[in-house]
Amino acid sequence: MNVRRLLVFLGLAISAGALYWALRGIAWNELGSALAGVPLWTPFGAVTLYLLSFLPRAYRNRIMLRKEADARLTPERTGEAQVMGFAANNVLPLRLGEVVRVLVLHRSTGVPRSTALASLLAERILDGLFVVLVLGTTVTWSMHQGHIAGTPTISTLLKVGSALFMIAIVCLVALAYAGRWVMRSLGRILPDRVHGPMDRMLDALAFFRDGRRAVGTVVLTAMVWLCEGAVFALVVGQFGVDDPFRVGYFMLAVVNLGILLPSAPGYIGVFQACGMLAFEALHLSREQGLAASVVIHACQFIPITVIGLLLASRHGWDIAKMAHTKIETAP
Repeated sequence: MNVRRLLVFLGLAISAGALYWALRGIAWNELGSALAGVPLWTPFGAVTLYLLSFLPRAYRNRIMLRKEADARLTPERTGEAQVMGFAANNVLPLRLGEVVRVLVLHRSTGVPRSTALASLLAERILDGLFVVLVLGTTVTWSMHQGHIAGTPTISTLLKVGSALFMIAIVCLVALAYAGRWVMRSLGRILPDRVHGPMDRMLDALAFFRDGRRAVGTVVLTAMVWLCEGAVFALVVGQFGVDDPFRVGYFMLAVVNLGILLPSAPGYIGVFQACGMLAFEALHLSREQGLAASVVIHACQFIPITVIGLLLASRHGWDIAKMAHTKIETAP
């Protein structure tokens, strides 16, 4: 069994185990009642808020790549690449949507693949830092309100997530400021063929050295997670939960840290288990947690997958082509 197949099997196994844990001991009549009580307008509101989060995503990507900008690097094209990438992640294993996004952006705007890949990595690390910040804030908020959220699993997520993403952001900033010196120092050791890609990857981190671009990137990242958190808060509020903003943003953080684990396409199983874990940590109903996670996941999964696959078809891509994408080492 090759490594790729092993990783696919691992993701499917983790999703299956998470789904088994989520469904074990569920009171199905309570789950059905909870889902039946959701107003019809709620999914429409949640979908609208989720789609709005792609506007700051598109503008953030353009700001980060502004040094590479030409007439083709527009928010519309960066947004299309992101939507297609998210759709591919929903239907393909191994997070292949990230590769699809890089290649779509390269072909539609001319941004070098290595530069697009480095900017995507920087985005993911910034996103992770904000999610950890949301988790820490909501845990503190819950404890202050007398709700115990400090379960061992949540505490581990907070500690490990904080450590990993802080180390990652420090490394990125260090590369942004000292990367050229490192490249000059290692130039005689590294093969000539890696010099070009390394230079382009360092170019993608230049926004850290530009105060306005760095601030703009941080502000837009905050807007992304405010929009996504609003989706969770809106849906959670329909299940009679007190303080839906606290619970919704806490659930957002737990779910988004949890889906960093390998899983089936679309994070099926892991998404639901993490949503229930968030509710259990706040001593709320498992059935409500499962119902909320099912509604939220559907509101995120269905529209972006449909829109992304339609965009892919317009650009001459299909699922088979996405499944066989890879990033070559050339520009």
